[in-house]
Amino acid sequence: MKITKQQLKQIIKEELENVLQEEELDEAYKSPMERINDTGPDAMSCEDKKKLVQGLAAARAYSRDEMIKLNNAYKAKCEVEP
Repeated sequence: MKITKQQLKQIIKEELENVLQEEELDEAYKSPMERINDTGPDAMSCEDKKKLVQGLAAARAYSRDEMIKLNNAYKAKCEVEP
């Protein structure tokens, strides 16, 4: 089976779109701890990390111990020593 150059370009374009969508899904399903510790180019800002921790605390989505760990991770990544 032969494919044309145009068909090959279309296949590559579709596969690239699929990979990019998978990366977006991977990001969406990261745990809060992974999101707080992320330092990559697409990492959340410290303000967004703070909002994440506050939102989880308000929603009581995690146990007290887990919230302490999340808060400590946030502080380690975002708070500057005086």
